[in-house]
This record gives sequence, C-alpha cells and structure tokens, in this order.
Amino acid sequence: MTVSAMDTTSGEKPLLDAAEGSVGVSPEEAVSSQNAPAQTDDGEDWPVEADDDPLTWGFDRLSAWVGNAQYIIPPHQPFHQKVRVTSCAMREAIGVITAEVLANRRPTTRDHTAEAKAKIASNVELLVANLVVAAAINPVLSVALPSKAAWFSDATMVRNPILSRRATIDGARAGLIALGLAEITRQGALGGSYTLVRATAALTDRLPVRGPASASCFVLEAYPDLVILRAKKTRAKAQKGGQVAWNRPEAVRFLETPETAGMRQRIAIINAANRPGRVTMPDMSPQDAEALLDKLSDAAFHRGGAAPSAGGIDAWLGQTQLHRIFSNSDFGQGGRFYGANWQLIPDRVLGLRRYVRIDGEPTVELDFKSCAARMAYHVLARVEAPADPYLLLPVPRTVAKTALNAMLNMGGSLKRPYRGYDEEAGGMPWPALVEATRSALKPVAAFLGTGVGLVLQRRDSDIAEEVMLHFAQRDIPCLGIHDSFLVASRYAGELRDVMLAAYRRQIGFEAIVTGDDASDPSRFP
Repeated sequence: MTVSAMDTTSGEKPLLDAAEGSVGVSPEEAVSSQNAPAQTDDGEDWPVEADDDPLTWGFDRLSAWVGNAQYIIPPHQPFHQKVRVTSCAMREAIGVITAEVLANRRPTTRDHTAEAKAKIASNVELLVANLVVAAAINPVLSVALPSKAAWFSDATMVRNPILSRRATIDGARAGLIALGLAEITRQGALGGSYTLVRATAALTDRLPVRGPASASCFVLEAYPDLVILRAKKTRAKAQKGGQVAWNRPEAVRFLETPETAGMRQRIAIINAANRPGRVTMPDMSPQDAEALLDKLSDAAFHRGGAAPSAGGIDAWLGQTQLHRIFSNSDFGQGGRFYGANWQLIPDRVLGLRRYVRIDGEPTVELDFKSCAARMAYHVLARVEAPADPYLLLPVPRTVAKTALNAMLNMGGSLKRPYRGYDEEAGGMPWPALVEATRSALKPVAAFLGTGVGLVLQRRDSDIAEEVMLHFAQRDIPCLGIHDSFLVASRYAGELRDVMLAAYRRQIGFEAIVTGDDASDPSRFP
C-alpha cells in the first residue's frame, strides 16, 4: 500500500492507494507497486498484511465511509478498451446519447471531419458500456479512466487505436459529464494517472435494459488484443517503506508471428464458448453469498478492483473474456490466462466454487496436484517428481507451497523473504527454510532464486490452452483457473483424461489429477 504526496493546492488528505497502478492488470501484478510479488501455482498474490484498519473493513462499511473521507479510493474497476454491443435496442439508445454529446460539444477545427466525429462516437459507446457494466455490477463502482496525456501518446504501449486524449477525455468523458450522465468520483487517483468516473441515474434511466441485466448487453475486453506482452519490471527511483519499489510494466508492441496469430485464434474460440450468460452462481445460501461478497470486496480493495453487490453477481460473472499475458518482453515467460471474473471466486476453506453452474448444470473442478513443484522436477531437472514435494519441507504444507513457489519466482538473492512470509507460521527463519528446501529438494535446488517460475508458467499455460480448447471446439465451456478447470459435471471423466493427456504431451511425464467426485451428490448444493 502506498500513500501519495499531499495535494497542497486542494488541501485534500493524501490518497491511500490500495494498489497503485493496478488498474487493468492481472492478479499476478496487482500489488507490484511496493515489491515484485511471488506467485503461488494458483496464480494468487502472496498475502499482504493490512497495515491500516480500513483494509480490514467489509465492503458495506467501506462504501458508506467513502463519502465522508477524502483519503480512501472509491470502489472501482478497470477501464476495458474494447466492447461489443449485443443488443440492438441498447445500441440505438447509445446512438441517441452519442448524437447529443456531439451536438452539445463546442466544435473545433479538428472536430469538423467525419473521422473525428466517428472517433468521438466510438469513445462514447465504449465509455457508456464501461459505466453501465460497472453500475450493473455494483451501483457504487466507478471506472478508472486513464487521464494522463502520456498514456495516450506512448508509442510503445498496446492501445485501442480509437483512444486519444481528444476523443476519450475531451470528447466522450467531458460530453457525458456535461449532459449529467456521468460524474467524477476522484481526480488523479492511482498514482495520479487515472480519473474515476461513475454513471449517474440519468444515464441508467435512459437505457432500455436496467439494473444487473444491462451488463448482458455488452461484451467487454480489457485489452485491444487477446495476446499481451508486458515489459520487464523496473526498479523505481524511490524506496517505499524500506522495500524495493517496482514500476508496473506496460503492455508493449511486438512483431506478429504465426505463433502469436495462432494464440489469438485459439483464445477467440475459447472466449466464444465461455460467452457471457453461461456461467452463473444460483442457489447460494445467504451465509455463503455474504461470505463471497466479503471475500471479493476485501480482494477488490487490496487490488483496486471491483466487487459486486448482492444483486450484481451474475453481471460480475458476465465478464468472461480471457487474454494471455506474457512477461519480461519474452513470450517464453508467463502466458497465463486472465480477465474472467470467475477466476476470482475464492474456494479455499469456503468452497464457494461449488455453486458455479455452467448452462444451469452443476460443475466439477479438477486440478493438477502440486503443479508448479512437480513441473519443476519434470521440466527443469527432467526426473520423476515426488507425489507431493511440498510435504518434504519441514513446515506446514500451506507455508511450504507458498515458499517454494516464491523461491522459484524470485530472481537473484534469496536472503530476503517474499513479502508476507510468516516466520511464526513457518516455525523457522527464512534463511533456514531456504537451506531446508535446498536440502530436501536437491534435484531443483540449483533453480531456486533464478526466476524460472515464469518459464514454468509458460508451460502450464500451454497445457491450460490445450485443455480449454478441447472443449471449446465443441462449444462446451471449460473454465480454466491456471492449473485447475471447471466443467459441467457430466464431463468430469473426459476432463480428467484430457488433462492427463495434455500434460503428457507437453511435458513428457505423468501428472496427478485430483478434485471433485462427480458421483458424490452431497457435493452439490
């Protein structure tokens, strides 16, 4: 967590950024502003201990408090750069709004051209879609809209070409605000690079579909491309809280190849099968529904993301479009799938994924046992792996899993622990755990501290693509969460066979697949 410098001109208190620069980023990079976080093989960030009481508050209390305090960032979600409007009635309504924005805009020399007007119109449609979907998920949500000129002018970034400061900020945003259809909830948020904008009741009241159902009229994508290559993280100039500060890497341009073109085509097939409306979470008990919202709101506040309201869960689940993110300007690193909100449904302890339905059917979740640890043996050492390498470490399994994956992800020295390491829970100092790991896992000891974890992520993401594509080619949704997958329960046996075959083909060793017993009726609510 970072605290920005006080704005001496406005007299406001400092902004408390839950995840500075985290807008539009994958969960693996959401808290990278203070330190480069290690990753579990579930793709989750290492736990970040709250150092301020508001971080422990529930979403309702936080929402109520936002209006009375100037140093809490209002709840928001990222700005999505692409939209497809699926409702003719909604498209007509947005067309009327666009005409009003253009008519109300004070014309300039540049605005007289048909191209300039078309660009503003496209931006109005895009911004309205973002605002409406955010309001459908939760009426208090804002959209984090880029506001700095550098964001629009940086030639190295991957951006939707329709976006420009003139068309997006001076045209669409200013036009909707002038008509009373949008409002700014925070200027200069998230490190000063974004302005938070929210739909007003005047906008939602003009639409043919209102409330959570309005989200089904749009298909939003976070990026203009389905294949994203991020630059390498760089150290920031300042040190924050005694820890290394890291600049969040931006998506960069790359030379198109047959490999990247093929990736894009396959992701499009997967997204078509996982289209909005097919994934729902009905029949939740009130207690579990409250637990889900609490978990999502806590995660959203830490990451600067969005949590749904009780009536907006289906709208939230409607954001299903996946993309692949590669790291360090290298297509050999990373490559995992991100972007679908169902990936964020917590399952540990609470077991909330059991409520997920695909086309109304109960689902089964299967996963690769100890995926990152076993894959390290198979890919790096080219030897057979223990059934569960985490059990070989002299610490509780949960600590061992987090620590080993941190050591594989960390580059350079292992003298300092990953952020969040609990020495009390581990029962030993970090240096002792590092030595114990090297001793217990000798075949992979040489790879600890080399940052090779991102190379392993490329391998497991290729397996995930093969598994999801197998079903998507028959228009069967398969929901991938890195190394685990959900399908309708009738496909449980087929999913197991496909996972084993994909791992064998990609890695050359046998995997262990664990998960739900589809024959156990007590598993389904």
